[in-house]
Amino acid sequence: MSLFSSEVPILSIEFGNPLRVIFGGKRKDKKVVIKNFALETLPPEIIQGGQLNNSDYLLEVLKSILKRFKLKSGKTLISIPAQNVIVRFFNFPYMPEEELRESIKWELERYVPLSPEDINYDIQVVSLVERGDIKESRVMLVAVPKEVLSPYLDVVKKLNLDPDLVDVSVFSAVRTVIMNRKDIPKGNTIYLYTHDNVAEFVVAKENQPLFFRSTVMEEWNPQEEVDDLTKSFMLEDFVRKIQEAVNFFYMQFPEEHIDQAIVTGSNAKNKDFIDLLEAILNVNTEVSPGSSVNINDLLVLNLKKQDKEFLGDIYSWVVPIGLFFWERL
Repeated sequence: MSLFSSEVPILSIEFGNPLRVIFGGKRKDKKVVIKNFALETLPPEIIQGGQLNNSDYLLEVLKSILKRFKLKSGKTLISIPAQNVIVRFFNFPYMPEEELRESIKWELERYVPLSPEDINYDIQVVSLVERGDIKESRVMLVAVPKEVLSPYLDVVKKLNLDPDLVDVSVFSAVRTVIMNRKDIPKGNTIYLYTHDNVAEFVVAKENQPLFFRSTVMEEWNPQEEVDDLTKSFMLEDFVRKIQEAVNFFYMQFPEEHIDQAIVTGSNAKNKDFIDLLEAILNVNTEVSPGSSVNINDLLVLNLKKQDKEFLGDIYSWVVPIGLFFWERL
């Protein structure tokens, strides 16, 4: 019996800095097999604010990774940084999804401050809302300017890879977090994906997303060495910036409150960051995947001597892992 449900290899790429790549596949029991992984820190000017500025450099880095993986082609799942992504939530008159998509196509300019010809977008119905005889769809619209997305897709295509899925990094991170839980948190939960000077988050009520935001602390270059005191001041400034982004949620939903925060990404390993975040946001904060999570329920590691290295830094790999589980939620 074949280990994979398909002979086509799967490459999962988190575009960002650092660049994270997983090579694997899926078994018939729907577990993901991870055969290899790569982490590359890029010069800061290559990707800034989610925008790819040097395609040639990124192309050569990925060529080297594929050579190491001994991979020449394959199905590819990618995520892009959230900084230039537009996410809108709105109610729309209920109708079959095909009709809904067609109707929204003609009203895009109501929701996105860009010409429809200049964006790639998709929608998802997150819930149905019924008020008396009125039935509406609660819609999440995700749009990316073509000038942001196209350079990433061009790199993938030049590598002879088949871009099968494009996602936003924080959404893939949330998918991994939820897949590792036995139940969905009650109330309003902020799911925060954060690494270095980047923070992206979604606020969800039960399992329904309500709010999306991303922020970057541009004045902090994580690749620069600083003393501990300076780092502590920068860390507090970063958390304050996250708090400012969270305040937009309260402005939009003044009657709501946040019941808990679930944090993932490489910053989740920093206890000072977690303690500061919990104090400033004044919510109970959980790190995920936590020690109670059995990651083996989702993954099969075929990394030989690198299994412990990968699992020891599992927080950092939630995005490329989450890409594999796109259809599971």
